[in-house]
Amino acid sequence: MSLLRITLLLSLACSVVSTALGQIIVRGTVNDGETGDPMESVTVVIEGTTIGTTTSSDGAYELELRSEDDILVFSFVGYVTQRLSPPIDGEELNVTLVPSIAEIEGLVVVGTRRLPRLVTDSAVPIDVISPRDLRSTASTDIDDILRSQIPSYNVQRHEIDGSTTFVRPPTLRGLSPDNTILLVNGKRRHRTGSLALFGSALILGSQGPDMNMIPSIAIKQFEVLRDGASAQYGADAIAGVFNLQLRDADHGFSVQSQVGQYGQGDGRYVTIGANAGFPLTDDGFVNVSLEYRNTEPTSRSVNQVAAKNLESKGYPVKLPGIIWGNPDIDHAITAFVNAELDLSASTRLYAFGGYGQRSGNGSYFSECRAEVSLVPMSSGSDPAKMPFVQ
Repeated sequence: MSLLRITLLLSLACSVVSTALGQIIVRGTVNDGETGDPMESVTVVIEGTTIGTTTSSDGAYELELRSEDDILVFSFVGYVTQRLSPPIDGEELNVTLVPSIAEIEGLVVVGTRRLPRLVTDSAVPIDVISPRDLRSTASTDIDDILRSQIPSYNVQRHEIDGSTTFVRPPTLRGLSPDNTILLVNGKRRHRTGSLALFGSALILGSQGPDMNMIPSIAIKQFEVLRDGASAQYGADAIAGVFNLQLRDADHGFSVQSQVGQYGQGDGRYVTIGANAGFPLTDDGFVNVSLEYRNTEPTSRSVNQVAAKNLESKGYPVKLPGIIWGNPDIDHAITAFVNAELDLSASTRLYAFGGYGQRSGNGSYFSECRAEVSLVPMSSGSDPAKMPFVQ
C-alpha cells in the first residue's frame, strides 16, 4: 500500500510540474513614444484570435499565451500597430507605441435615442410608428403626435378657421389633404364632413379625414407611405397613404392617463384611455378602446388696435380682442371596437368601427374701421362678449 501511495503522489507531482511548465504568461507595460506616459486601454491580442486584454491605467497588461509561437498585436487609435514575439526567458515585454499621424483633431461619434423605423427593404419610403413612439410626446392630439413623428407631415391650427379649428386636415409632402387617404386595417376610412372654408391656400376647400376620432390607445401600429400611390389606390393618393392598424389582442387590460399644462392656468389637459381584449371563441377576438380628453384653451394673444379703440370710446370690450391659441375642447369621448373571427382556413369575418363626440369653443373678433360711427349699447343689453365659433 505504501509503494502504491508513493507512486500516485509522484505521478500527481509530475502532472503539476508539467502543467506549470506548459503555462506561458507575458507581462509588461505600454508607453507613449512621444511623452513616455503609460497608455491606458491599449488592445493586446494574440494574432489571428479573439484572445486578448487591455492595458490598465498604469499601462500594465498580463496575458496567457497558447504556445511560444504566438504573436502579440498591440494597437490603439492613432498609433502604429506593432506585432511582437513574446520573450521566451519570461522577461517583461515593454512596448512603446508611436503616433501614426501628426495630430488627431477629434473623434466625432453621432448617436440617437430614436430607434430606426424606416422600412429599408422597400423601394418607397415607408415609416412604421409603434405605440411607444405615439406615447413619447406630451401632446394628447393625434395630429400633433404624428406631426412630431413623421417627416413632411404638417398640420396647423389657426383661429377664425371655422370648423377646421377643431377638425384639422393634415398635409403630406406639401400637397392638399385631398391627395392623401387614410386606411384603417387596410380599408379606406371616410373623410370628415367638415369642409375647410378658411385657413391657408393649401387646405382651402379640402376635406380630409379626422384622425382624432380614433383613440390613440386603440392604435397598434401606424404606417405611412410617403410617396405617390395613385396607381394602386386612386388619384387621391398622390401625396401618400396612412394605414392605421388597430389593436388585436384577445386578452389583457391596460389603462393610461396623461395630465399637464403649458403654463400656470394655460392649456391644462387631461387624457384617460383604456383598452381591453376579449376572446371570441377560440378563433377570434374583440378589442375595445375608450378615451376621454378635456383640454383648456391656450392664449398667445396681444391686444388689437381695433379693440383698444372701441374700449376708448366707452364700449365694454374684453381684452385681448381675440384669443390666438388652441381652442377649448370640452369632454371629448372616443371609442373604437375591432373584432375578427376565423371561419375557416381561407375565410374570416371582421368588423371595426367607432363613436366619438367632442365640443369646443374658438374665439374671433370682428374688426371695425375707425371711421365707422358706432351706436353705444343700451343699458339693458348684455355687456359685449367676445364672439366665438362653436
